[in-house]
Amino acid sequence: MIRRPPWFSAALVLWFLVICWPIPAGAVDLPVDHWAYEYLDRMKIKGMLPEWFNGTRPLPRNEMAAAVSQLLTAAEENDDRITEVEHRRLRWLEQEFSEELRDLGWSEAGPDRHLFRWTDPEDDRLLLLDLGGDIGARAGEEGGRSRRLFDIRGQIQARGRMSRHLSFGATVIKGQVSTNLDRVRASDVGLRGYFNSQGAIGYYDRAYAHLSLQYPHVEVQLGRQPVDWGPGRQGNLTLSSYPPAYDFVTLRARLGRFRFVHLHGFLLSDVIHTYETEDGFIRREYAEKYVAAHRLEYSPFWRLTIGLTESIVYGERDLDPAYLNPLLLFWSAQHSSRDRDNETMSADVEFIPVRGLRCFAAVLIDEIYLKEIFADDARNKVAFQAGCDLIDPLGWDDTDLRLEYARVQPCVYSHKFPVNTYRHDGWSLGHWLDENGDDISLFAGHRPSEHLRLVAEFSRTRRGEPGQLPWCHTDSGRYSFLQGIIDRSTQLILTLDLEPMKDVAVQGGYHWHRRENQDHIRGNDVTRHEAFLNIHLEY
Repeated sequence: MIRRPPWFSAALVLWFLVICWPIPAGAVDLPVDHWAYEYLDRMKIKGMLPEWFNGTRPLPRNEMAAAVSQLLTAAEENDDRITEVEHRRLRWLEQEFSEELRDLGWSEAGPDRHLFRWTDPEDDRLLLLDLGGDIGARAGEEGGRSRRLFDIRGQIQARGRMSRHLSFGATVIKGQVSTNLDRVRASDVGLRGYFNSQGAIGYYDRAYAHLSLQYPHVEVQLGRQPVDWGPGRQGNLTLSSYPPAYDFVTLRARLGRFRFVHLHGFLLSDVIHTYETEDGFIRREYAEKYVAAHRLEYSPFWRLTIGLTESIVYGERDLDPAYLNPLLLFWSAQHSSRDRDNETMSADVEFIPVRGLRCFAAVLIDEIYLKEIFADDARNKVAFQAGCDLIDPLGWDDTDLRLEYARVQPCVYSHKFPVNTYRHDGWSLGHWLDENGDDISLFAGHRPSEHLRLVAEFSRTRRGEPGQLPWCHTDSGRYSFLQGIIDRSTQLILTLDLEPMKDVAVQGGYHWHRRENQDHIRGNDVTRHEAFLNIHLEY
């Protein structure tokens, strides 16, 4: 077991207080999977939100409300860029952000429904409670065998303000999955993290929370919730919402056309130290492991946004003060610690050449071997992605088209010291491809009304066999892209989304999935046909 020195707790508290002391405002974050992000992205591409940044999700609700306020003003002025369907869904966002809009001066913002609402106007305190639930059913065939799954989950959400300067948000989720198979797995329902499988029944729970102090230009947050940094919509290279949530402290600042975010997170390591007590009990201690990252975004004009991100994963020692410093260049800091850590750098650009079209590209550098920079050398550990969004093509209102491609070279996210691999609880912190693979995805969606959406998604994924240490760090040319037996995956998803009213949604559809050489075993081919139905309620 690694013991922290006596000054550890005091130093951490002192660091937090020094950062927080001058900051006097608060705002609750909006979860990264909320549909408001997609809606506001759409309006940005149409040229209606020139100051909208969306490269470091989640974002504060008051910042989201400010963007909604701009759109409400445009709607009142009968801006013809807002379609009738968009206008009606904008009214749903007006209800969603009613509390924040009233703070911005929108006295006519209609109230949203809540299970419980308490407010103290004199001290500017607020408490909102909401309940939600999901019921999901899947039925189909896989490998010639019938397959049925039933997933039911409930959640309770609380958010509010303890003062005008301090806000909080918390969510607790509890769920159960059952199946006709011998054993249910977390992957059967797309879950990552804790899952207690007891044969044909499995149980899971999740808890997210954050406490925020905010000034008009600066905010500090202590939290645990999914984060997603970058321009991608099917995944991102540096930090993504793919792994289970982890604890972190963030500093966020915005000044004009610049946005800066610094994060220091606490990860669950794969390196385990075990010992046995005198009574025969086995104790497992996970080695300390941390991630630090910061991202700078700059938009010289509304059509162009440039992002620069740097991250470091380190462990098997106490918190490193160098990585708590939001302004310090990690690349230099790791040299002073004798190059023991795993550093990555990434850059991305988002460009809107014409209204209705967004294009982006991103590259991540884990390691570069300068002597063979253009060779297929395993020591050139690079990942990149690119994509385009097309809004209302050929005048077909309320239609979205998206093309996205990602490629991750062999050995990316790996490290010569196992504790420094780019993972949390066994899951990649970055892109879900992990390493040695690529993916191309197509998305098409159309809304004939504010209550109905039709979606078609197609993806093609290839995964080569993963690199093995120490060859990833010593032998040139040992691993080429897609080396070994290639695991190929092809998917087609057809979905109908029905939302009869705000916070009530019914989703049904069909999922076809073909795996060739599954798990890199030649001839291990599996085809799955599946119909699904999900019902979501929130109050």
